[in-house]
Amino acid sequence: GELVWKRRSAGVPLTGPAVTDTHLFLPTVQGNMECHLLESADETPWNYHAAGLSFGPPVGDHDTVAWTTDRGKLVIAQADPRIVRYRIDTGLMFDCSPALAGKDKVVAVTMDGFVYCVDRYNGVIAWKISLGERCHVAPFAIGDSVRTMNRIGSLIRFATGVKSKYLSAN
Repeated sequence: GELVWKRRSAGVPLTGPAVTDTHLFLPTVQGNMECHLLESADETPWNYHAAGLSFGPPVGDHDTVAWTTDRGKLVIAQADPRIVRYRIDTGLMFDCSPALAGKDKVVAVTMDGFVYCVDRYNGVIAWKISLGERCHVAPFAIGDSVRTMNRIGSLIRFATGVKSKYLSAN
């Protein structure tokens, strides 16, 4: 292996980055989300105002990047053009990454155990449900369902359709 890409961060990295086909997104301790274009070594990184600190790495795919903050924001952005689509203000602290689920959903879990499912293209909260207890585990998606764990280690699975559907717990 050889080094193929190297950039200087404008801020101090807070967590690991999200890498899409064309960009790298890096949360910083200054409260910004740096966006680096992968194909251009000369371009100055663009900064999204992150609306707080992101304690979990952002997540991204071909057209969407999402992150959560300690100030209760779920931020959904796109890389090209570089815009923030939506800032969902939950009023509850996040301390883990969200998940991209299905073709059009972002799912995030607050520290207080509320699970939010948001349409990534129109910003509408499809559903919100309480786990009934604190949660510090990032959700993860498999197909059109999402899973997370509560504080006692039970794995909980939800469908990401229009209405929340509690599917199972172990």
